[in-house]
Amino acid sequence: MKGVRFSLTHIRTHHPIPLPYVFSRYSPLRACRSVTRTIAKPHITGCAPTRSMSTRPSFPSPSMSSSASSATPAPRDYESAVATLNNLQSNESAIAAWVSTRRQDLSVTLKEEMLEYVRRLDVDINKLSIIHVAGTKGKGSTCAFVESMLRHSGYKTGLYTSPHLLCVRERIRINGQLISEEEFARHFWWIWDRLIHTGTTPPGGQAHNQTHTTQAQAQASSSPSSSTQTSSSSPTSSSSSSPSSSSSPVGSRPPLGMPQFFRYLTLLAFRAFLESGLDVVVLEVGVGGRTDATNIAEAPIVTGVSPLGYDHMNVLGDTLEEIAWEKAGIFKHRVPAFSSPGQLPGPLGVLQKRAVDVSAPFALSPAVSEYVREGGEPLRLGLDGEFQQVNAALALALCNVWLHDQKRRNKGFPSALSGLPSSWGGDYDYNINNYAAQQFSPLPHPLRVGLATTHWPGRAQVQRMAAPHDNVHIYLDGAHTPESIAVCRQWFETRSLKDSADQTPIRAIIFNCGKGREPRALLESFGPNEENAVAAKLDHVFVTTFTLRAAKYREDPSTLYRGRGSVDPTWQAKVVSQWHALRHDDPREDHGVQGCATMEGALQAVKKLSQDNP
Repeated sequence: MKGVRFSLTHIRTHHPIPLPYVFSRYSPLRACRSVTRTIAKPHITGCAPTRSMSTRPSFPSPSMSSSASSATPAPRDYESAVATLNNLQSNESAIAAWVSTRRQDLSVTLKEEMLEYVRRLDVDINKLSIIHVAGTKGKGSTCAFVESMLRHSGYKTGLYTSPHLLCVRERIRINGQLISEEEFARHFWWIWDRLIHTGTTPPGGQAHNQTHTTQAQAQASSSPSSSTQTSSSSPTSSSSSSPSSSSSPVGSRPPLGMPQFFRYLTLLAFRAFLESGLDVVVLEVGVGGRTDATNIAEAPIVTGVSPLGYDHMNVLGDTLEEIAWEKAGIFKHRVPAFSSPGQLPGPLGVLQKRAVDVSAPFALSPAVSEYVREGGEPLRLGLDGEFQQVNAALALALCNVWLHDQKRRNKGFPSALSGLPSSWGGDYDYNINNYAAQQFSPLPHPLRVGLATTHWPGRAQVQRMAAPHDNVHIYLDGAHTPESIAVCRQWFETRSLKDSADQTPIRAIIFNCGKGREPRALLESFGPNEENAVAAKLDHVFVTTFTLRAAKYREDPSTLYRGRGSVDPTWQAKVVSQWHALRHDDPREDHGVQGCATMEGALQAVKKLSQDNP
């Protein structure tokens, strides 16, 4: 064989728990991460380790038991910040209790708690110009498209997404660049000190007396951003409409503990964005929408919902209609709301009704092709896969409405958009959201460039192994629902056949999924059926655990995965048997399906295929 084609389809396999970004989504797309870390140099600018992995210190366990220390780790650097952040993961009993009560209306309590944290930090998020995006599939890619288009148009952008591949700083980007380790640590410890000083209970500890002079108080009061935010001219001290100016809504309740993982990161992102003086913040929902930590933004400029599917059903609901109801929780009064094209009628009807309930003018995003006039040059996308057309369609609507709002407020445009004709935007009315692609066609050049240069690692990404295994192509995607895996399979089939040309490649897939998922449902797309040309061509299937390597190895602390059960060999054997059943194999024979104890072991098996088939 002249080439080995390797498909790595990784399923987001954190436990299906409420608010999984908060509890266990901090180490997602783990197989994608292992490939980037193990096979090639990091392709995410700024995520390279700052020192040799072998010299990294040990990090405290993320246990949330009562014995956890309340003392602040020293030194107060990035690694200590991330290790402390990992302490804010919820334990299994708390997760189970949360799941059991998911049917209760928790939105008020959750929002009040987040607003209380914001109040204690004296952060006025209403100063941010926000584009808010929810959805099941493609919301991260949609956000990446929006940010790239606006950045190329000359605006100073902030981007908050989840999960991450190599390091937690990927979640917070300013002007397309990851927040630095130094800035991450500075904001992290400022928030930590300020919350403790205002009576927040640290993990396993007691709240500090608010009148007691401590190092935390000194650092909180001496921070430049603190003095700015607490000045008499700050809107947070005078505006009753600001979330941060509300009276404590939890004063009669037990003292608040530290915000859990995703909430803490959200607070950190808000503070970093405010301090950076951004023009726009593109905000991706963590999970759901209605109860999400990001949903304290009361006055976004525009909101959108990407394609919906079945995921996180234990917290969002059992039907697409229930899931749509949760996602539409980000719609706001008199704020334009959009849906991706192609939503199924049932959930689309729910989105429309929710929009009416809150008086949010609602519209479907036009297809990308509608922005191209007859005979015009087609729009190019920087992200591979036909499915990205849907994400780009939503991104274009969100981007154009935000730009139109700038025009509506007489804020003017950057020089990159100076050539916009006065007719741009046509008769679009923000208050009724009568959006049509023709109003914004032809697209300004910076938006076209932004679409074409969008980069979003781990999503329909193709990467070649380093020599001497450079005959191996890796196809990476973070599909994690049956619907998205079906799309991923179609992309892999089309792209790998194109890359193979007249060669006869070997195709392999590395697969893993955690307990709580149904492997058979996820694997159906790769099973034999009339439409699946790939199924008969999968020569090897490797089912792996989430153990990265057999030998001791230390990577960025934010990528440490601690999901119990995902390393259970019994569970792995069940997944292997599901593959056999799907392929109608006799499990007593190999048939190219095998379990691997580590992700590195699976990659080594692929390398051996490369050596055996040069």
